[in-house]
Amino acid sequence: MSKRFLSHNSTIVLSALIAIFGIAFLVWVFSSNTLINAGDNTGAASVIISGSLQAKTGRAATLVVAASNGAQSSKDQADFIADGRDDQVEIQAAIDALSSSGGTVQLSEGTFNLSSGIVISSDGLTLKGQAGQGGSKAPGTYFETSIDRPNSVITVNDIGRVVQAGISLEDFWIRNWGNGDGIVFGPDSGIFDSRIEGVNFLGNAYHLQSAFLLYSFHSSVATDISITNTGIGFSLGGSKRSVFSNIMANDLFDGIFDTQGTLEELVITGVVADLNHHGQGIRIRGITRNVLVKDNAIYRPNSGIIAGQVRNEGGVDNLTIANNLIAFPKDAGIRLEAMPEDKNKYIQIIGNKIISGSKEGIIVDNSDNLQIIDNQIINPGQDSGAGNTRRSGISIDNTNGRNITITNNQIIDDQNSATMQYGIYYSNTSGGYISENYIKGSSLSGISLADGFTGVIRNNYGFATENLGTATVNSDSTYVDVAHGLAMTPSLSSIQVTPISNLGNASKFWISNVGASTFRINVNVDPGSSGANFSWLAKI
Repeated sequence: MSKRFLSHNSTIVLSALIAIFGIAFLVWVFSSNTLINAGDNTGAASVIISGSLQAKTGRAATLVVAASNGAQSSKDQADFIADGRDDQVEIQAAIDALSSSGGTVQLSEGTFNLSSGIVISSDGLTLKGQAGQGGSKAPGTYFETSIDRPNSVITVNDIGRVVQAGISLEDFWIRNWGNGDGIVFGPDSGIFDSRIEGVNFLGNAYHLQSAFLLYSFHSSVATDISITNTGIGFSLGGSKRSVFSNIMANDLFDGIFDTQGTLEELVITGVVADLNHHGQGIRIRGITRNVLVKDNAIYRPNSGIIAGQVRNEGGVDNLTIANNLIAFPKDAGIRLEAMPEDKNKYIQIIGNKIISGSKEGIIVDNSDNLQIIDNQIINPGQDSGAGNTRRSGISIDNTNGRNITITNNQIIDDQNSATMQYGIYYSNTSGGYISENYIKGSSLSGISLADGFTGVIRNNYGFATENLGTATVNSDSTYVDVAHGLAMTPSLSSIQVTPISNLGNASKFWISNVGASTFRINVNVDPGSSGANFSWLAKI
């Protein structure tokens, strides 16, 4: 059999087939390598958005935005590179590029210069920077991310939805922004299950708005935050089941917290602030239910902690203010107010320390089931000017409440010239249990009670409510005046007199002339040489 050979034409066809399959193989290999290295600088495909803005394809969960002055290594790994002007464009593009189910936008170290704000309208989105040396992390651990000069820097809101959830803002600074609020949650969306952590604000003396304006903040956490030189730290419209913790604040012109709306199951803890007498400390207004304010240190506020103050909203229900330090307040240390038509109830003010306030240490209006226990109040009433006429450690006014307990408090004025007039001052309040308080240094009285007081008062150091002793009606007399040593005038029925021995010539005795400092024991005739000896017990 003869062999068959390929013709010249057959050779051309075979070569063409080899070339075609070779090209296809190379294309497949290149495509495979591109998919495998998606997001890597050496192999990833890029999409030109506008100008120098680039978004790498293939990384769905996390997108990186590098600052114009960030490290080259950060830019090499970035999906978007800002150019130092209108940097909100790159950040917003990264946010919008994530799917509706969310993801993370990671900001590099460096400064992002914003001319307008950023809007987050999806669920489950994290915007994360590097904390920097001034942040809440250890110095040198993270680089600083600064976001400069728009009006409202970040808004979390979706006009078309009632609920927005799973937003996280972490580890960046906001510096020198304009006249708007720094971070805004709402007002159209109710924000749930979200977190603010390691966010730091540095304002300027001309900026008097809020660092955080939170129209709603439910089942959420704000922690490891610093705020300096602005208006209000947190302006809170409504919050349920949320925690605010580890917050440093300095020179806030209108206070750390100003809350309105409905607050329920809320915790505020770990606040350290020096307000330089510019604003209130923690101010809680509106409908308040089951709120805990504990373990905070507030220096030089106008007032340290204020609750109540809103008309026709039912007062405060179940508020605990515990273990706070309030030093040098310009007004009261702790103030609980209520309109006449409202009544606060189930209030616990426990274990706080209040130092050198201008007015009262603690003042409470119109409250039922009030407990003021284990507080230490030192040198209150520093302002002796006109109108400050009841400079006291604890003041209860316009209450007529039920179940008021004031016990185990230390109220001390140890200055050379005392400024505290009263340890405890009761006005328009008839009931209560006042016991085991240590009161020292008041210039007028340890305790001032309203007329008609019907409560229980006993065992208070610095305000004697019980005393006992002996007395003798001598011969040639029919009475003896006894100094009872009580802090106020006892009633006739609260003095007990018992003969120690026979009355000598006398056969009867009785009590009269009860006054602010003495009472009189009388006998019917001169008892004779042996006199008439009595033991006595006097109580308030």
